[in-house]
Amino acid sequence: MNNPKTEIETLLLVDDTPDNLVVMKKVLQRALPQVEIVTFQKPAEVMGYVRSANVSAAIFDVQMPGMNGIELCQKIKSTEETRHIPVILVMSQEASTGFKAKGLAAGADDFLTRPIDNDELVARVKVALRINLTKAQLRRTADQTQAESVQLGHVLDDSLNEIFMFDAQTLRFVNVNRGARENIGYSIEELRDMTPLDIKPEINAETFAELVKPLRDRTKEKIQFETVHRRKNGTLYPIEVHLQLTSHDTPVFVEIILDITARKRAEEEKALHLQLIEAIGQAEKRFIIKTSDQEVFGGLLTDLVALTGSEFGFIGEVFFTDKEEPYLKTNAITNIAWNSATRAFYAEHAPGGMEFFNLKTLFGAVLASGEPVIANDPVLDPRRGGLPEGHPPLGAFLGVPICIGNKLVAMVGIANRQGGYDQSVIDFLQPLLSTIGQLVEARRNITARKRAEEALRVKLEELQRWQTATLGREGRVAKLKTEVNELAARLGESPPYGTLESLERKENP
Repeated sequence: MNNPKTEIETLLLVDDTPDNLVVMKKVLQRALPQVEIVTFQKPAEVMGYVRSANVSAAIFDVQMPGMNGIELCQKIKSTEETRHIPVILVMSQEASTGFKAKGLAAGADDFLTRPIDNDELVARVKVALRINLTKAQLRRTADQTQAESVQLGHVLDDSLNEIFMFDAQTLRFVNVNRGARENIGYSIEELRDMTPLDIKPEINAETFAELVKPLRDRTKEKIQFETVHRRKNGTLYPIEVHLQLTSHDTPVFVEIILDITARKRAEEEKALHLQLIEAIGQAEKRFIIKTSDQEVFGGLLTDLVALTGSEFGFIGEVFFTDKEEPYLKTNAITNIAWNSATRAFYAEHAPGGMEFFNLKTLFGAVLASGEPVIANDPVLDPRRGGLPEGHPPLGAFLGVPICIGNKLVAMVGIANRQGGYDQSVIDFLQPLLSTIGQLVEARRNITARKRAEEALRVKLEELQRWQTATLGREGRVAKLKTEVNELAARLGESPPYGTLESLERKENP
């Protein structure tokens, strides 16, 4: 095994299970081809290697025979020439609670739990490598001259991370790199009159004092936590904080900030998709076990409003008048009654479905055009139809038609999502909208079948009466048999009285 070259980053993987090493190495090599990856199965061999190698970060499995990962981490962190190496400990989900506390005490920088998510593995390794690079930059410049200190300022300014330095006593910022200034929106002059508490709205003085106590006590070299930063313009963004306390004549906190907006957004989108899948599954379950239509569509509406962050909405089935004009009959509608009269109206009509025929409204535009309607300023939208007096304000509206093939069968309407609606909301809801359309169509088919079955039953009873009362009227009996056969055919069943042709011949000899 060759020592890694000093000009490239080296990642050390230690696990007594060869398959684990093979999988992690393959994932990381694909994502980080510029990083050299060195593997060990025996923890006892690691210390000799890291003392002479330029290791940028390390991943240790916790549960190994002989020397476990926590013990190996403790050795790394207690050795002067290796204590700077970021260490990530890998443990099982079941053992994570107990081992995390021990790992933190041993100086671990981060943790992963099995089964390991590949994206999370790559992301955490990237963070460890960036932290190591920044720490290396800080170490190299610690004992340099004033000219080298200026050079350090340039390095910090050029860093892709946000770096804040603030006085350990006053907490006032003494230096903030360009990336941080550009994202936070304050000038260096403004920041020098501020402290971290001014840009971290979720943290007060008492909480911050408790957070940094391990650094002041020297029981920890670094702490890591998540919070939010508030920009000068008032907007917030989520961050991951890596905080250290330098031990120079004038102690300074060094804070490396990672903007985790993309990561948080991905986590939120994943959670929403899981909720969407759960909503679809629950609706199908309610339909299969034959709960009431009110329960099926009422549950869907509750999920639809929650998934989109809307305030209220409706799900409705589309029918057509004799003049082929569409109208809406609600399957479920949010109760937004605002006085005794509207509350009484809702109680009387909502369970059986409310019917709406006026097409000169926002939802009427959906029915008339068969296209989605997005109205983020309904008051000025020319398609609006106005609101009854006392109706809750309508700040934004989204109406989406639901088709089976080319046939318009239903639509949904939701309102008052913060920030309004756009095409991405419609795209996200497509699986749920398809489910609503399928359930409406399935219910129609069930209803049509029940009607046909009832008509067949009536014809059979009439036929039996004729056969009993008027045995000589063969023509009428044959006609009834023909009608019975036709109804049976519509239900997909075999004609109970032979072929229609033979009956027609008997009726018209």
